[in-house]
Amino acid sequence: MHLTNKEIIKKIDVGLKRYSDSRVSYIYNSNYDLQLQDYLELHSLLSDLIERYAPHVSSYRSNLLVILKNRNLDNKELLWQDVHQLSGILRGLRLAYAENLLQ
Repeated sequence: MHLTNKEIIKKIDVGLKRYSDSRVSYIYNSNYDLQLQDYLELHSLLSDLIERYAPHVSSYRSNLLVILKNRNLDNKELLWQDVHQLSGILRGLRLAYAENLLQ
């Protein structure tokens, strides 16, 4: 099944919303600390969206591969850094779909 750009953007937005909600909670509530499983969930969700929707030969996919190669799934601080970077890649991919730049 081939998805339209609009449908792909909606799927990407799910991941970005999940990231945004978690990030807001983390920054604005000093008593709130994400658990390792929360970081892993975000890491997996954002990584999968990039892998699923990024063109095979693209900086989006290349950047994802660098992050995945260097990941450390036992360290919350490093996972949070990865998640932050993944969200940036995903925002760029979303913009590329929204502006029809992937043709």
